[in-house]
Amino acid sequence: MKILLIKPAADAKLYTYLKYLPPENPPIGLAYIASFLENHDFEVKILDLSIKRYDFARLTKYVQDYSPSVIGFTSTTPLILAVYKIIDNLKREFPNTKYVLGGPHPTALPEEGLEHADFVVRGEGEETFFELAKAIKNNQKYFSIKGLSFKHQKKFFHNPNRPPIQNLDLIPFPAWHLLDLKKYHYFGSRKNFTVNIFTSRGCPYNCVFCNKNIFGRSLRVRSNENILEEIDLLVNNFGETKINFSDDVFNMNREKTIKLCKEITRRNYDLTLFPQNGMRVDSIDKNMLDSFWDAGFEGLVFGVESGDQKILDKNNKGITLKQIEHAFKISKGYGFVRWGLFLMGLPGETKETVMKTINFAIKLNPNIAKFAVLVPYPGTKVYEIYKDKLKTNNWSDFSMWGKPVFEHENMTSEELWNLYAHATKKFYLRPSKISYFLKDGLSNPANLQNYFRTGLRILKMNK
Repeated sequence: MKILLIKPAADAKLYTYLKYLPPENPPIGLAYIASFLENHDFEVKILDLSIKRYDFARLTKYVQDYSPSVIGFTSTTPLILAVYKIIDNLKREFPNTKYVLGGPHPTALPEEGLEHADFVVRGEGEETFFELAKAIKNNQKYFSIKGLSFKHQKKFFHNPNRPPIQNLDLIPFPAWHLLDLKKYHYFGSRKNFTVNIFTSRGCPYNCVFCNKNIFGRSLRVRSNENILEEIDLLVNNFGETKINFSDDVFNMNREKTIKLCKEITRRNYDLTLFPQNGMRVDSIDKNMLDSFWDAGFEGLVFGVESGDQKILDKNNKGITLKQIEHAFKISKGYGFVRWGLFLMGLPGETKETVMKTINFAIKLNPNIAKFAVLVPYPGTKVYEIYKDKLKTNNWSDFSMWGKPVFEHENMTSEELWNLYAHATKKFYLRPSKISYFLKDGLSNPANLQNYFRTGLRILKMNK
């Protein structure tokens, strides 16, 4: 049986002031599902529309030529309406095909998804998608498949949740051979291509703004031997690469992380490494930083969120301002490109606390400060807090780079957006920052055009 897995294309309008698309990672979730299906003798293709950029006519021709029995889609909230439109159009052309949705948004709102698709795979997808494909192939019932939602006789059925996969080493490596990895270049990468790796799944922390409906709160880790085997495969089959570690928190298990980095150093790979999501500042020390630097990490990402301790506490961040300052202080001398992630509009925020965050960002002075306005995505605690205060039901507006989609209790949407624009300008339009990006752009011309375009957009913010 043939199965087609599709990743939707991002739309430039989602990124408001940037006006160009950020770099794309390979669709690792689909690649994991594909490898699991291939191991059970299903024929699978992955179509990444963020790379192919097919219009509907070309997509229809692609589906017609391949003739899959099942088409699966992954989607986040900002892209879900585009996915619904694709499914609705494909259904008219191929009514006998089964359509499956997965990812954070369908997991959070499965009944919405079932108004368009035949099935929603909730949470981790490998086992659920395989059991569904097997049931479709053998014309079996769906009621016993854990983690599956579907409609039957006009009624919604939500089967019990599937327990998380405990032994991650048993999951086959992602089906990278189904993707043209040379097409994926992360911003600033000097390597041939970028690929992402999960060394763990789940996050035990309780931040109100994070979505944990795919991997859950139970931390499960791959063995270092299994991770290194995958890196060997990538290096041997695809050559020079940049690896983004996409764990919710890469450095959660301090001892294991240091051992992994030391083994990467010993193997003398020609790699550039990057922890894509925010790391815990309370786990950072000199030994860990030494191991990162020796292994080839080009950057560090610290999830700061707020410069006000009460806001950090209220939103269950579980760190202190003193720990944040310490992490930035001890990491300064290495040569890492240090990122700070700052979030505005958290529950309890005021204009005064946001200004504290802006001033704290300038004090910390990371190379790159990523400011964002809070987006209450379905599946997060902040969605439950603000779902009755949403300004729009248009999911396409739910972008981290877009204007506020909810009414905050202490600030108007305009005030919050103006603070975001003020933060971006105040941080980046300093002589020291302009000089930094100019020097980096001259030494790495591939970045210069991106810096120039972003700078123009920053200048035009609020105009």
